[in-house]
Amino acid sequence: MQKKKVKLRMDKVKFKRSATIVMVLITLFLGGIWIGSFIYKKNNTVCEASAYGTEKTSRNVVIASDNNDKKSEELEKQAEIEKQKEIENQKELKKQEELKKEEEKRKQEEAAKAEITNINIEKSNNYSYAVNVEDAYKKDGKKMAFLTFDDGPTRNITPEVLDTLKKYNVKATFFILGKMAEQNQDLVRRISNEGHAIANHSYSHEYNNIYSSSESFWGEINKTNSVFKNILGKDFSTRIFRFPGGSKGGKHEGAKANYRMEMKERGYLYVDWNVENGDGKSSNFTPERLLQYVKEEASGNEHIVVLMHDAATKKTTAEALPSIIEYLRAQGYEFKVLR
Repeated sequence: MQKKKVKLRMDKVKFKRSATIVMVLITLFLGGIWIGSFIYKKNNTVCEASAYGTEKTSRNVVIASDNNDKKSEELEKQAEIEKQKEIENQKELKKQEELKKEEEKRKQEEAAKAEITNINIEKSNNYSYAVNVEDAYKKDGKKMAFLTFDDGPTRNITPEVLDTLKKYNVKATFFILGKMAEQNQDLVRRISNEGHAIANHSYSHEYNNIYSSSESFWGEINKTNSVFKNILGKDFSTRIFRFPGGSKGGKHEGAKANYRMEMKERGYLYVDWNVENGDGKSSNFTPERLLQYVKEEASGNEHIVVLMHDAATKKTTAEALPSIIEYLRAQGYEFKVLR
């Protein structure tokens, strides 16, 4: 009996222990569930917050990128506008500079023309070494030499001729082509400024064109006169003309005869020559040969109109000029110009 009680007591103790263990296990299990649930919720919240933050950051990045793109476009537009303004400013400055240069050039040309008009042209009608073309071959017991140069001016020959004339204090008459005057306006001014006479020798020097009709003939003369006025001033005028190839002879003699009559009716005078240096026959004659031509043809003449050329190929003419001047001066000739 006593043993039975002891056994029951021990069984009860074992049951309590088992129950306690079960309760502890249940408690641990439930606690584990709660802790797991807590941790899960916390991690989920952190993940959501992280995802939200990432999304927000991404949106901010996109917005910032869009803003940067817009700013970049605006800056590019502004830069383009500034560039266009700069281009326009440069164009305007260039235009102003060109206008300024044109104005300065115009003033210089006007000043040059005014000087020629007010001094040289007036002087050309009064200087003592000018002789009316009607008296070019007049016999008056005096020896006069009219040096004439055709077909210029040219850059390589005319300046040398002018330098020689200046050195010897001799004036000459230049029968100028209109087309050459256009190309060498400064030389035309120099010729006039240094007291030489300027006369008309047609515009082109092309026989078939000049002598093809009265309209062409006078067109050449008038065009050249317009060139002279443009260079020397509106008051410049010349009544002297020299026929290219001479006023007589050649295959155009019939046309020339008509034009000689027309010139007289229109108040123009033409002049040929009675002495030449031979440079019209060849550009290869030596200076000595050119001088010999002058000596032979001048012999026995009181008034001589000497034909020479200052065309680009007439190098020996410029070289011979000093000796020609010295020879004629030694023979007692006085140098004059035609007007």
